[in-house]
Amino acid sequence: MNKLHKIRRLFWVCLGVWLAIFACKLLVVDGLLIAAHLYAQQHFDEDEKPGGSGEILEQPPY
Repeated sequence: MNKLHKIRRLFWVCLGVWLAIFACKLLVVDGLLIAAHLYAQQHFDEDEKPGGSGEILEQPPY
């Protein structure tokens, strides 16, 4: 009975460690994907402005 208890405890400890690693991986990967999406969105928004590359076109004074 004591051996079965140790095996169960080892199983739950391994499962907990695996879930913790999996959760951290998800947070890191999702964080990187969101950061990349925001970075790309910011640069695509700049490309839609007049001038094509985010530069400001100045009008000559008349």
